[in-house]
Amino acid sequence: MLAVFTTSGAAQADAVLARVAADLAVAGVTVAGCLQDTQFAAVGQATRWLRFLDGSAPLAITQTLGAGAAGCSLDPSALAAAAGRIAPQIAGAQVLILNRFGRSEATGGGFRDLIVASLDAGVPVVTNVPDRYRAEFHDFAGDMACWLPGDADPVLRWILARAAPQAGFRVSGGIGA
Repeated sequence: MLAVFTTSGAAQADAVLARVAADLAVAGVTVAGCLQDTQFAAVGQATRWLRFLDGSAPLAITQTLGAGAAGCSLDPSALAAAAGRIAPQIAGAQVLILNRFGRSEATGGGFRDLIVASLDAGVPVVTNVPDRYRAEFHDFAGDMACWLPGDADPVLRWILARAAPQAGFRVSGGIGA
């Protein structure tokens, strides 16, 4: 009950998950999780936000590192706060969507515990795994993940095949009927 996909870049992955979340909302599927939005202020300066699928206020997940800093600007405490906001939603969800399995998850943190909690609760999980973290993802999930093409339609079909019995939808050649 874990599906992942890889795309050519973060912006494409974010677009796939945004479309999936929007289509699921229209279909009446209860979704927990978050999507990432990135705003570029200047060359090399990005502010990343998590947009929560329950409609609650977005959360900035970047920290200011100062002039000339070259390290990762992801704020681990903000990511922990995001996980704390998502965790209670799992119990009522039909699917958990997480923006990605990235550096934090690859090193044992981030949203790893949310993935485990969701799977333990029988709630399917969908996320993006950038190519550079495939090995770490495999170390985490082994062969339990279903690798999907990096496009919204196969991701939607996978989710609806698992959430549809609960939501009263049939999955056929289209997304849902």
